[in-house]
Amino acid sequence: QEQSQELIERAVQWWIYNRQLTRFKTIAQTELANAFHLAQIKATEADEDIVGYQWRLSASHPRKDICDVYATIDYGLGRGVWPKDKVPRRKPHPHCLCYLLPVVKRKHHREKPEPEIDRQVLLSFAPKWIKALVEKEGRDILEFWDFQRGKFLTKDEVF
Repeated sequence: QEQSQELIERAVQWWIYNRQLTRFKTIAQTELANAFHLAQIKATEADEDIVGYQWRLSASHPRKDICDVYATIDYGLGRGVWPKDKVPRRKPHPHCLCYLLPVVKRKHHREKPEPEIDRQVLLSFAPKWIKALVEKEGRDILEFWDFQRGKFLTKDEVF
């Protein structure tokens, strides 16, 4: 019984260590991705020929999330193209593998003050409480989307 207790304690220690290691890896990968993301922006933001950055989904994109909205938003510069001053400066979630492509200015580019967003894509990953308000009360999903920050409003901001 004494040995069993010792084995249990060692197993718990390894389990805790493994959980910590997984979290450290997530933090490291996310911060590395954020650094590369910001470096891409900084390297081209002074170039006057670059009008914005296209948000491209990774081929490893496993399921719908905020990146789908980022990749379909339209500011008048093309699908998924963010103007230089509005492009998110950080990745929207841990393990984000999406990337930016600089977009060169063209004659047809006319930036819109407010972007067009596919409401179905936005609704598909909205929090449950927002989905309930949209479905039960018939409210517009865009009421809950913060265009400046590129994310949903919190409950405290809505109520």
